[in-house]
Amino acid sequence: ADFTEVRDVARVDVCHDTSITVTLLFDPEHDLDERIVKEQFLP
Repeated sequence: ADFTEVRDVARVDVCHDTSITVTLLFDPEHDLDERIVKEQFLP
């Protein structure tokens, strides 16, 4: 996320690139949902 603002947009095309892969690392003791909430709302 950034702070760029675009106004008066007439059209947006969104595409999905399947050639890019990512690996998510996580702790089995804590759900991904729990981690996301903590990172969003805790200082």
